Amino acid sequence: MNRADLSDGFQRLIIWSWLHTDALDRIRDAFRAEQFTDEARQVVAEEVLRFYDKRGKAPDLPTLTTIALVKARQVGIAARTIKAEIRECDEAGPPASLDDLMERAVEFARYRAVQRAVADAFDMAQRAEYDEMMDTLTQAVQVGEGLQSSGDDYFGSFEDRLVERAMSNGALPTGLRSLDEEIGGVDKGEEAVMVGAPGAGKTALLVNFGVSAMARGELVMHVTLEVSARKVELRYDARISGIPMNKLKHRKGKTGYALQRFRRASGGDLTVCEHPTESLTPRQLEAQVIRVQRTKGREVGLLIVDYGALMRSGRRYEDRRHELALIHRELRGMAMRFGCPVWTAHQLNRKGFFAEMPDLRNLSECFEIAQICDIMPVICQTKDEQESGRLRLNIQKNRNGRVGEVLSVRMDYARALALPG
Repeated sequence: MNRADLSDGFQRLIIWSWLHTDALDRIRDAFRAEQFTDEARQVVAEEVLRFYDKRGKAPDLPTLTTIALVKARQVGIAARTIKAEIRECDEAGPPASLDDLMERAVEFARYRAVQRAVADAFDMAQRAEYDEMMDTLTQAVQVGEGLQSSGDDYFGSFEDRLVERAMSNGALPTGLRSLDEEIGGVDKGEEAVMVGAPGAGKTALLVNFGVSAMARGELVMHVTLEVSARKVELRYDARISGIPMNKLKHRKGKTGYALQRFRRASGGDLTVCEHPTESLTPRQLEAQVIRVQRTKGREVGLLIVDYGALMRSGRRYEDRRHELALIHRELRGMAMRFGCPVWTAHQLNRKGFFAEMPDLRNLSECFEIAQICDIMPVICQTKDEQESGRLRLNIQKNRNGRVGEVLSVRMDYARALALPG
């Protein structure tokens, strides 16, 4: 960031804008009184912000003087000092450009927030509170983010968004035609969660979605916290080559040729990252995505996390469901920040294992996941269906379409292949 203006005159100009313009309507969330460098100015700023938060407008000068003097007596600041500061703030403006002042004011707030966060982070590092340290620094850097945006002109931008959708082919398809017809693919910034019992085929389906994304030229990042990276890669080998996993080692030449041909034809790429269960936090995952993008020299087009409940959050809760909800909010936030879809998975509870048609009531541990995500198919599978390589997908969450649709899927588990029907 650029060096912020920390001068007394500029700080008073910020407070002038609060008192005489609609500045607080635009940038209130960026500011805290302690960001100002003078004690009397902090008192003035605190009372302006407190009044605005209660009344929705800044106080007039007589009101500000009255409430600031009360606060000054409590903290031991002389009345004449407070009156002088209010007068200086009132006489600081107007600026040459209010819009320019708003940008510089947000820059000032962010700079001061980062200064304080760095000091706090040192203490956290001493206590080995690394996730809390990262949260503190990230929140400081993001102060004021988006406050200056006036949004997207819906009617004025329709041609741009139609061209953009045509160029990008819209949402990223799963490659499973019947599922794509129902959900329309998964769009940038969305999180989709595949729910099922252990061994039902969640990972195999995620591998299919990864191959479909690669076939469209995307860089796929597959993060596994349960199955080893090698086993995940073997499933991709089988899916791309069409050779059963137990025969891959006997057909190395054919497998290698199939992989090379697929890569040349599609331009897609894959990185598989393995982490021990409950060792990976959302912050660490975000850092790893950035490293992969730098290494590959391109953006991740699909992030697969197998699966979210095996991560840990940067904060510990007595109730595990709060931690799971935080993890999924972070995953969806990553989808938005990196501009790619996120596919993950989740387990059914024990009752759901034996249900012929499990639904949202059978989510393990945390129902809030269904509220956070955009798309949630639930795998339904009887013992007979499992033995015959069949399952049903019950669409229980679909932000972009119908829910309750049930789709038949044929699974060739040896080849990690999913087909409609």
